[in-house]
Amino acid sequence: MSNDNKKGNLVLSGNWKNTTFWNFYISPNLPEQAIATTATGLIIWDGKIVLVENIKRGWELPGGHIEEGESIEEALMRELQEEAGLEDIISLEMFGYNEIINPDTEKINKVNGKPYPKYAYNPHYIVIAKSKPTGCQDGSCSQIGFFGSSDSEVLESKVKDIILEGYKYYKTKKA
Repeated sequence: MSNDNKKGNLVLSGNWKNTTFWNFYISPNLPEQAIATTATGLIIWDGKIVLVENIKRGWELPGGHIEEGESIEEALMRELQEEAGLEDIISLEMFGYNEIINPDTEKINKVNGKPYPKYAYNPHYIVIAKSKPTGCQDGSCSQIGFFGSSDSEVLESKVKDIILEGYKYYKTKKA
């Protein structure tokens, strides 16, 4: 773990299929000039973590690609409505982001048809729900769940470390 004042506090690193590498930073802001391509939300409802079960990837945080002309927050709210049925929120706060290093700049983003940048960013937000999320609206997930931080769905998720870091951040801010 290191602390880079420009990027935040590096807490996790990894790769996907040894082709795309990522670093996860705790930070309330993206670095200057960062290109965000996706956004995800750690929804908290009644003290529980809200996850969606993606048909292909299993339990995960709801979120997705930012479409042309959308701000990060607009894209996030659209995705949270589509994937979790979230309508009303109390608050929205960025807690960290993935820096994604993509050596294959020929890979095409299915949303906008353009190549992914060499460095892309995925901000993660704590989203406090005002009303109970009702479930997947767009067919990308099979169900929604409400979990404690030690439930198997959280601990077996491919993004469990980010979920747990976000939940720890939420609990610290709440205290």
